[in-house]
Amino acid sequence: MTLTIDSSNVLDVLRRLSSVSISEGSAQRSLEKLVDLCRETFSARFCIIVIFDNPQVYRSMSDDLSGLEECTWPCGPLRIDFLGSDHLDESLLSLGVLVEKYGLDKNGQGVASVAAAIRFGFNAMMAAPITSDAQLLGFIAVFRASTACFSVTEKELLSLFAEHTIIPLEREIRRQLESTFQVLNDLTRSLTSSSTARFLKCIAESVCTLLHVDTCVIWEYDSQSHLLRVAGCTSNVNDEYESFTLSEDDARVRVKLTEGVVWQTRDVIAEDADCVGKEPARAHKWASLLSTPMHVGGRLAGLLEVSTQSPRTFLKWEKEVFQAFANEVALSLHQLQSRVAELDGVLKELDGVHNERELFRLALKSALRVVGVSRGWIGKLNILKGTCDIWEQAEERDQRIRALNESFDGEKLIYNSARRIDDARKHQDCCACWSDTRSILTVPLIIENAEIRVGRTVEFGKKQIGVLVVESPQAGAFFNLDEVRLSTIARATANAYERIDTDRKYASLNRIETEILALGMSVQETVDRILQGIQDTLGFSFVNISEVTDDGRIRSEYLAGLSVSQAARFRRMADHPLVGDKLGIQADILRLREIDVPAIDDPRFDWEIFREFNQQNLVRVFVPMITSAGSRIVGTVEAGYPRKLRPNIYERDAKVLSSFVTFVTEVLEQKREEVLETIMHELRAPVAAIRSNVSFLQRRSDELPSRLSQRKLADLALDAELVLLQVSKIERFLGGSAPESSIQRTVVFRDIIIKSVNQVKPKILEAGFDLARVRYNSQDAGRMVLYLDSAKVSQVVLNLLINAIKYAHKDPSRFAIQIEMDENASQFVVMFKDWGIGINAEYEDRIFERGFRTPEARASFVTGSGLGLNIAGNIMRELGGDLKLAHRRNPTEFHMILPKALKERPNDLGS
Repeated sequence: MTLTIDSSNVLDVLRRLSSVSISEGSAQRSLEKLVDLCRETFSARFCIIVIFDNPQVYRSMSDDLSGLEECTWPCGPLRIDFLGSDHLDESLLSLGVLVEKYGLDKNGQGVASVAAAIRFGFNAMMAAPITSDAQLLGFIAVFRASTACFSVTEKELLSLFAEHTIIPLEREIRRQLESTFQVLNDLTRSLTSSSTARFLKCIAESVCTLLHVDTCVIWEYDSQSHLLRVAGCTSNVNDEYESFTLSEDDARVRVKLTEGVVWQTRDVIAEDADCVGKEPARAHKWASLLSTPMHVGGRLAGLLEVSTQSPRTFLKWEKEVFQAFANEVALSLHQLQSRVAELDGVLKELDGVHNERELFRLALKSALRVVGVSRGWIGKLNILKGTCDIWEQAEERDQRIRALNESFDGEKLIYNSARRIDDARKHQDCCACWSDTRSILTVPLIIENAEIRVGRTVEFGKKQIGVLVVESPQAGAFFNLDEVRLSTIARATANAYERIDTDRKYASLNRIETEILALGMSVQETVDRILQGIQDTLGFSFVNISEVTDDGRIRSEYLAGLSVSQAARFRRMADHPLVGDKLGIQADILRLREIDVPAIDDPRFDWEIFREFNQQNLVRVFVPMITSAGSRIVGTVEAGYPRKLRPNIYERDAKVLSSFVTFVTEVLEQKREEVLETIMHELRAPVAAIRSNVSFLQRRSDELPSRLSQRKLADLALDAELVLLQVSKIERFLGGSAPESSIQRTVVFRDIIIKSVNQVKPKILEAGFDLARVRYNSQDAGRMVLYLDSAKVSQVVLNLLINAIKYAHKDPSRFAIQIEMDENASQFVVMFKDWGIGINAEYEDRIFERGFRTPEARASFVTGSGLGLNIAGNIMRELGGDLKLAHRRNPTEFHMILPKALKERPNDLGS
């Protein structure tokens, strides 16, 4: 007959088991809860958890088991020796096998004495091994009164309890490991002024504290006598042992001196233990021994040993920590203490530097002094180019093969820890600056706990700034201790650089803000300066400023990092709604009003844009543009750089960008208002002229000669056209679409060009210029009969003519406008030439950009919004033609291109 746990309770047990094992808190508290839950689950009279290397035993018992706590508790690995028994079946447990024992009240089964079993009501016992990394750490066992066999479910549950026991133990191990390496760092820094003897004493005591051992002995190797002598130890080692020596000739000693090996002896004084010093060990009551040799540059420096007074199996992480301490001791034994003392001063000096070049120079100088070589260099990662650029280099005449500011492949120098090459001749891809270099030690300049923006949250990770490299013409010139020292210098350098770089970025952006506010730039110039600042100062290769339009969309307006043709296509594609069922990432950014760094597979991306512009190669941050009062959502700023060398956006850069975006938002809003005011100013003039001419005609219409009336009516027509032109600018500026086209048969030269010339004659006279200096061939009047929207083309022509008048030289003798016509097989070309102030070469590609005005145009004190040519170019492209700048100055020449395809009557046009 078997006793089976109620299956309805299994899920509840599993839930409670998981809750207890993963709960935060000490391992002791978690294990106490586990043993209570185990006894309750199995309805056991007694439950015990034994961790061999822990003096604490965790038990849970029935209330009526008085006297059980007085029994002898487990002592030593794989032995429980309680209740008067000999030992548990350790051979089975060590193989990871669950052990069952029945009939304890008959013969004890090697678990308990019969008397004890009868007294406490123990008839059956089941024990499960607790293992980690194939190493037996202890066991969990339950005792109960029932004689029934344990069921399959119960066996599986006990094994689960054993597995969950590992979780709080490993969590505690991780905590100890983290604290261990922190102690290592603190120990190295705190002993800068200690003597070697005091340093060794502290090392020995630290080993005992962190590994929970009783004794530590540091042996120093004498290469002349080939003996190892005690150089330092804990205070519980007697004088007799301190005079004890070990001979390298002894085979038992020699086997322990293999480099990189940690030796463990479970029972030093056991008969079969093959080790020296049994008598001293017995005198000190030592049981287990842990040993590791200390080597420096391939040479034996000594031996480090720790011992315990009870048998113990050391874990993997404990051995790793032990080796790390051995390296520290080797440093002291080789009289490198002066470099340890020197290191603290170096760190303080680095922390006080406020200049990037000075920082790198000091770091390299200190590194070379610490490791005792004369050649080395510091490189800084260039994220945009994918390189590591040499920024500082030690001088060594006639040997340097790479000059300052040259570069290495950045990917070859991306390491999370130090990298040592003992013979460069065996590494074809090694990064060496000197032709005869044999040994190379490369240490990354890393910020260990940099804040990383992931989505809308902040996590922690490493940030590599560059590398510190030392070289030597000797093979095997560097060792572990050099890595420790240089890593300390490298970390301090990286942290100091981050501080300097942050200050530099804020200062640079502040200068840009001051420059924008002081120079009175146009919208386009302001945006250009902003884009350049984001790229140059913050290191982003791609920047996209998108603005919210009045019709509820978000549209890319300003770009950096793409070619002209790519940028034009990107703008056409990056036009998305802010409301609807399928919204893009920018709509979400504005909805949440938070900075976001999306993952590479974020479903909110426009995948057509993503693929066409290879945005998988970039890591990007999106920052919402919201006015300081929060009353208006302006748009977003998107910035990114190649993820090849740096796959993260760091929170520091996101904050710097965000602060700059706040300024950008306010400036763009201010510029928006200025442009609207300029357009309104240009609109008031023709409106006032219309009002004046209408008033004049109303008062004197009866007495005016026909010729004067016609002139006034022509003025009214021109002013009306100018009003329409300004209204169209307002519509385009506010994000509205172009009005519906009205296609009609048009004699272009006669009905548009000559008419527009006649319309601007009052403006020419008002400016003091001679009408006769506006020339065109009247024989062209009947040419170019096309089907098009004459109102839109009139806007283009008027814009070109008015600009020619506005930006003419003040000297009337220099004023001239000439209009010519040409054609080829597929196009008509109307050429507008003027002899005004012209356009400088550096602005030739920008005059059609939205909001751009050349410095010469602004200096002429002529009002303008910078929208006219942008709108005119868009109109011509809508017609299938184009508007191009053919010549910059003397004359300034624009070509209005119309396709001959417009000669065909559209099918949908009425008769």
